[in-house]
Amino acid sequence: MNSTRLSNWNLLEDAFADRDYDIQEWLGETEGASFVRATHRPDGRRVLIKLLAEEGIDAERQLQLWNRVREFAHPHLLRLLDFGRSEDGEEPFLFAVFEFPDDTLAKALERNALSETEALEVREAISGALAYIHSHGLAHAAVDEAHILAVGNDIKLASDTLREPDGRNTVANDLAQLDALFPPPRRVPETAPAPVAVVEQARPEPIHAPTPQPARPPFPLWAYGALAALLGGLGYLFLPKTPPPPPATRAVSSSQTPTRPPATASAVAASPAQGRDYWRVIAFTYSSRKSAERRADAINKKWSGAKAEVFTPNPDRSPYLIALGGRMDRDEAVRLLKIARGKGFPRDIYIQNYSR
Repeated sequence: MNSTRLSNWNLLEDAFADRDYDIQEWLGETEGASFVRATHRPDGRRVLIKLLAEEGIDAERQLQLWNRVREFAHPHLLRLLDFGRSEDGEEPFLFAVFEFPDDTLAKALERNALSETEALEVREAISGALAYIHSHGLAHAAVDEAHILAVGNDIKLASDTLREPDGRNTVANDLAQLDALFPPPRRVPETAPAPVAVVEQARPEPIHAPTPQPARPPFPLWAYGALAALLGGLGYLFLPKTPPPPPATRAVSSSQTPTRPPATASAVAASPAQGRDYWRVIAFTYSSRKSAERRADAINKKWSGAKAEVFTPNPDRSPYLIALGGRMDRDEAVRLLKIARGKGFPRDIYIQNYSR
């Protein structure tokens, strides 16, 4: 079965008739794979399904890889929700089910160029996702505009291209692709002290008065265009045109408490717990304190009981986390996590122990 056969509508409907997905739209094909949009029947959420013909690939190895990737949990990596094998007579194929992206960077760049600040935020998000992928011994192999996505309120890197490193696809190649797409920020050289005579005559500048910046929402601006046309007024705590990300499908147990690391660093203990084991409910991750503070204020205006605040495991530097409810024990954190999800927070909201 080739990729063209995988676009056969009757074939797809028959193949998924006994599963939890209704095929809605064929999106295209590339390099032996086809992509379709589907609806997850139990909750009506949209998902992206990748279809691979078994001919010419090591099917068992691919299924083993997807089994590993399904366990991955990073805020800037597209989640693999389900996978498996289906058959059409004597022509079997594999499928993988992912979160459905609301926009791609490639399409966004057709509308407008990114500002320097936006480019830096995207780079930081993708850099964190790559570090996570590489720490699990895999390479991404396609760090480009088409594989950088917006899902609800988050910037995410597509995960359907993950693979074992080989001669062409390596950690070094991933990082080189990222640098080509978003060059690393240049360090500002330190200037030599001014002569004493000049210093004595100069009017001192206030060191805590940064240049005012125009207010900008924490959501990646490059995703607004597609979301405005696509999503309407869904969502509770996000901007009016942003829906909550899809929940886990049957392949991911909803009874399990998600545990994922912050976007740019592994879990690091915070200030001493003053003799008490304490937990926090982490809703969002930002590289900018101002962006995090704006989001925390917006949450508290919509839900007074949220007690949202900006928290950072590493004092005075990113990542800046938005924590709900303050310090609490684990049972309290789990209860608040469930309440927050019921109010429309992202499904990948998580709890973290910050005691030492």
